[in-house]
Amino acid sequence: MLFMFMGPSCSGKSTAGEIAGKRTGAKIYSGKDYLRLAKAEGEAWRVFQERMVEAAGMVRKNL
Repeated sequence: MLFMFMGPSCSGKSTAGEIAGKRTGAKIYSGKDYLRLAKAEGEAWRVFQERMVEAAGMVRKNL
């Protein structure tokens, strides 16, 4: 399952994500959490992109 919340600072994105995560059991990544996925920023970005593509693929399979 993939949810993406985008908007200006302090608009409730993290709160909406937390609520969606609790209701669906989805993993939540916010801000620059992707930087914690690997030591180098480039590698972390690659891992983050792969996870987003995986999540999007899971959505398509379930349609």
